[in-house]
Amino acid sequence: MNSVSLRFGIITMVAGLIGVPLGPIVSRAVASYKNNADPLVCAYGLFFSSFFLAAAMLFVTKYVVMSYILMFIGQLFLNLNWALVADILLVREMQKVIDLKKYTYFVVVVFVVIYF
Repeated sequence: MNSVSLRFGIITMVAGLIGVPLGPIVSRAVASYKNNADPLVCAYGLFFSSFFLAAAMLFVTKYVVMSYILMFIGQLFLNLNWALVADILLVREMQKVIDLKKYTYFVVVVFVVIYF
């Protein structure tokens, strides 16, 4: 059981380290030809992650290695959303409402809460 938890944790951590920065990169690439790139990347990320994670759960009894690979891909798609949702909700919308000093404080607080 310990090795399963360790493998799952490593898969989740690596998928997060790759997926979170990959979200804005994909969004910038899509933004060159679509105006609403951030919501599209989030929607497709959630859509594909559900299929990969469901397949990982279905195949875990017979194909353990394939299940780990599908889990990694599903979590990678799921982690595309983190930076984009923060950008959509916190940066773009709050920038209209609050001044720069409060905005800077708000971003620092969110950064500390997420990363620590």
